[in-house]
Amino acid sequence: MRKNILIIGLALLIIGVILVVVSFYYIPRELSPLISSVNKTLLGEPVSLGPGDAIRINVTITRAPSLIILIYNDSMDRPLSSINTTTQSASVSGMYILSFITETNSTIMLGLVNNYTTPTIVKYGYSVIPANSLEGATPFIFMLFIGGAIFIIGLIIAIIGALIKPRSRPSPNMNQ
Repeated sequence: MRKNILIIGLALLIIGVILVVVSFYYIPRELSPLISSVNKTLLGEPVSLGPGDAIRINVTITRAPSLIILIYNDSMDRPLSSINTTTQSASVSGMYILSFITETNSTIMLGLVNNYTTPTIVKYGYSVIPANSLEGATPFIFMLFIGGAIFIIGLIIAIIGALIKPRSRPSPNMNQ
């Protein structure tokens, strides 16, 4: 065992853990406005859509660039067609999510169309998230990755330090 290498590896390991723990502490706090904004999206009343009917939503963007998230579920549990976006719906836990980015301040009309032959009931909501709302978390996200890398490097160095045999020291020469 080489104690110096082992100590360096353990020190890097501890530094990596500290960076990861600090970033896990601050990232949720920096993103809490974003999370609460998304959690407030489903406040609307359910809407009944007959075949071919549509829901139209006017969204005003005042802080571009922004991410727009439209979340919905329907009684058929099938994705609906969207208006004014080519984004496909992604299904997450029984909800369908449409998201896209707009680069300009304007009013955008979004919508959902029931293109099936049976009526459906839709509950929906949307959220507009300005891109700069993610800026506060960026340093902590970098810290998370850097801390993880330092942890892995420290682990490797500590293992190497523990496995390498110490240098053989020449025995003192006894001259008579």
